[in-house]
Amino acid sequence: MFRKYQSLAILAFYVLVHIVEASIRIDPLVDTKLGLIRGLKSSDGQYSMFMGIPYAPVNKINPFGPSTAHQGFDEVFEAYDDSAICPQIEEFNKTNVGSLDCLRLNVYVPNTANSQNRLPVLVWIYGGGFGIGAGGRYLYGPSYLVRHDIILVTINYRLGPYGFMCLNNPAVPGNQGLKDQRIALKWIKDNIKAFGGDANKITIFGESAGAASEDLHLYYQDQKLFDQVIMQSGNALCPWAVEEPEESSSFSLADHLGFETYDKNEALSFLSTVDTKLVIAASTELNLTFRPCVENDFIGV
Repeated sequence: MFRKYQSLAILAFYVLVHIVEASIRIDPLVDTKLGLIRGLKSSDGQYSMFMGIPYAPVNKINPFGPSTAHQGFDEVFEAYDDSAICPQIEEFNKTNVGSLDCLRLNVYVPNTANSQNRLPVLVWIYGGGFGIGAGGRYLYGPSYLVRHDIILVTINYRLGPYGFMCLNNPAVPGNQGLKDQRIALKWIKDNIKAFGGDANKITIFGESAGAASEDLHLYYQDQKLFDQVIMQSGNALCPWAVEEPEESSSFSLADHLGFETYDKNEALSFLSTVDTKLVIAASTELNLTFRPCVENDFIGV
């Protein structure tokens, strides 16, 4: 009889463990200012992952111009995919990849985060010479940082001609990639509380071009979106960080792709209709580089 009760007790124990484990694995759901977002539990059950959250759609008519903040979700957004990457020749296999539906961010939240225990936030801005990079887990996974009770956020921003073409006109004034970053930082400042983060303890960090970007954000503090900065292997004074606007780049790209013009607006209209992979390939073949620039002032920009 004792063995029978012992066996039942062991069975009950395993059932209870299974129930607890199953409850730990329930997909997390958060209510942000932009709507409901559902994430995933990590495989070890120690943190939640909210991946591929769109923060700014790119203007389809002028994909080389500034983006605008995302207006929110009518239904639950399933944040399961961190594969978004902006147009580029990626660094590992040298393949032409990406799409303009890339302005997304990823939020990784330890189980210890809640409204009574708000955690500090680290926001990663990747490097890559303003021409390559992405914020996905392949390179920038969260497992080391989240174990230290830190919420990690990684962001994508536009690169190359789509992020840093400076035509010195209102349509493409320059620094679109930096403006993407700024919209992402505003999104984080406004919504991180929903994930259990402390909106008053946001640190931006990054390396190389990411560090230079952060330094430029320090210079441009019209609104406090972060509290501390960690710059690794770069700053705004590096000789590669800022360059003079290259207004002829649109002509060069258009001409290389078979459309000859000396009108910037005509070149821009043409390039806006061309597949991103062709534009990126042309930039590479022409050995064009695109960096942050000092913008001119335009009314309404």
